[in-house]
Amino acid sequence: MRALVYTAPSEIELLELPMPKPGRGEVLIKVAWCGICGSEVESFVSGRRRKPPLIMGHEFSGIVAECGFGVSDLEVGERVVINPLIPCNECELCVSGYENVCPKRQLLSMHRPGGCAEYVSVPRRCIFKLPEELSLKLAALSEPLANAVHAYRLIGTHSFKHAVIIGAGTIGLLCLQVVKHFSHANVFVVEPIERKRHVALSLGADVAVNPNEVDVSKLVGELTDGMGANVCFDAVGKSETRALSCKLLSPRGVAVWIGLHDAHADIDGMGVVTGEKCIRGSYAYSREEFEAAVKLLCDGHVQIDGWVDEIPLSESKDAFLSLAAGKGGWIKVLLNCSK
Repeated sequence: MRALVYTAPSEIELLELPMPKPGRGEVLIKVAWCGICGSEVESFVSGRRRKPPLIMGHEFSGIVAECGFGVSDLEVGERVVINPLIPCNECELCVSGYENVCPKRQLLSMHRPGGCAEYVSVPRRCIFKLPEELSLKLAALSEPLANAVHAYRLIGTHSFKHAVIIGAGTIGLLCLQVVKHFSHANVFVVEPIERKRHVALSLGADVAVNPNEVDVSKLVGELTDGMGANVCFDAVGKSETRALSCKLLSPRGVAVWIGLHDAHADIDGMGVVTGEKCIRGSYAYSREEFEAAVKLLCDGHVQIDGWVDEIPLSESKDAFLSLAAGKGGWIKVLLNCSK
C-alpha cells in the first residue's frame, strides 16, 4: 500500500509499505479522506513532538476493511470516522472525563501509524460509525472541529458580546463557525493573509483585519466601546499572538490558547492580574466533544466550500512540502487516499 511517511528530519516520502494487519481489538480501515494537520507540518518543520519514521495523518475517515479478533460489532463495508486520541481510560483524569490531558495518552500519527495511507489499523474504541447523511469527505473534518468545540466550551457558561479569533487557518475558521453557531457574539478575525480574511468574512466574521496594516488593539477598543473582547482565541500559538490575545481582552475576559507554534509567551502579567483575565490552554477534546463535532457536520452547520482543497494521495508529498514551505495558498488540504 501507499503511505506518506515522515522518514527522517526534514524528509517525507510517499512509500510502498506492507499492508497492516489488525491485531486483537483492532480494525483495518481503508482510508477515504485524510487531512494534513498544521500540527504535523509544524512537527516536520521544527523537529518537535513527532519522531521519524512515522506515517502522518490523524484526521481521517474510511471504510471497515477487516475486523481483528474480539471485534464483533462492526461489519466490513461500514463507513466510519476515527478519533485518533487514545487515552489510558484508567487514570484520575480519564475517569473524570478529561481524557484529552491523560498523561499516558497516545495519538495516531504521533505514537502509532496515521491515516495518510491507503490502509491503517486502529483500536476499535477509536471508531465512530457515520450517519448515512454525512459524507466521508466532510467526516474527515470531525477531529479539527472537535478541537474547536472543546475550545469554545472552555469559555464557560457566561454569555459574551465580542470575540476575537487570531488566525484564520483551519482551526481559526472552525472556531469562527462554532462561535457563530452557539452564540450571538460579534466576531473579529485577525489574519495577515488576504484569502483567509475573505473566507472568514464569507463564513460570518463581522470584521477581518490585517494586523500588519491595522492597529488591532485600537480597533477592537473602538468596536467594543473601550472594553475589549470578552473572549479571544489564539489559533496561531506564537509568542506575539498569545500576548495579543491577552491585550485584546476586557477585564475578566478569557483567552483560549489553541495554537502550538511556540513553546513560550511574553505576556503582560500585570495586565492579566489587574484585569482578572483568564488564560485557558486548549488541547484536543473529549469523546463527547468528538461526537458533538460529528453531529454539527451531520446537521450542516459547518461550511467548507472555498477553503478546503482536495489532493490525491499520489501528490501528497508535494502538497505536504508546499505547506511546510508556506506555499500553495492552501488553507486546508484533504487527501483523497483512493487516488
